[in-house]
Amino acid sequence: MKKKVTNDDVAQAMGKIAEHIRDEMDYELRVAESQMWIAENDLLDSLDEKQQQLYVDFRDKRDYFFALAKEMYQRKF
Repeated sequence: MKKKVTNDDVAQAMGKIAEHIRDEMDYELRVAESQMWIAENDLLDSLDEKQQQLYVDFRDKRDYFFALAKEMYQRKF
């Protein structure tokens, strides 16, 4: 006998697929973020004192931006 597939069954399957995709993307995002921090540390080590001060200002503003973006991303999902 064939099993009847309902809309709820399809919705559950699609939900599981979407969750799997989100999990993979979150993992890739964390790896990319780690690589970015390593590169940032290497860059910071190569700067002189004045450049480091400018970079700290840039980093603070960038971190604020990413915090807002992360909050918006979390609200969507």
